[in-house]
Amino acid sequence: MNLFHMVNHQVYIQPETYTLEPFAKIWDRDKSKDKSIALAELAFIYFMCDFKSDYRTITDWEKKESEVKKGLKLSETHKIDQVLEDAMSFYIERSKTLTMYLLEDVYLSIDKLRAYFREVDLLLYDDNGKPIHDVTKLTRSIESVAKIIESLKILEDKVKGEIEESGLRAGRKKGMFEDGR
Repeated sequence: MNLFHMVNHQVYIQPETYTLEPFAKIWDRDKSKDKSIALAELAFIYFMCDFKSDYRTITDWEKKESEVKKGLKLSETHKIDQVLEDAMSFYIERSKTLTMYLLEDVYLSIDKLRAYFREVDLLLYDDNGKPIHDVTKLTRSIESVAKIIESLKILEDKVKGEIEESGLRAGRKKGMFEDGR
């Protein structure tokens, strides 16, 4: 779904976006002349839900919401109501591929791994004086981080390729024999 795109740190909304019901509701309920609230909420959807968003690696939804609001200069108290939630769900359902969902899961796992590394205290001992954490396991985990980063890069590149491929298909006409007929 290519409804939003970024140019020079500005979110641009494709005209067809306003024809889709979830986004039309956001647009229509903003009665201001400049539609500033609707534009901010549509940008909010982009930053929260799109793979190309600079906020894509923030895996904690509440933290992400707070950061996006701050970035868009939306009040922290700006309500994410049902209309906005429905529009985000609509966008996610139609724009994410299986590979994108897997990449999100990888980001979540990496966050958990980071938390593990931060919490491991090699100076903790049980009641018998034995170390609680196994230094060998920790060392192996640390050694595998480079492989994890390489795999992450490969997966991110696959997702970027999917996005580029879908963008090309969305922006060009079908060839004579591409109908499958």
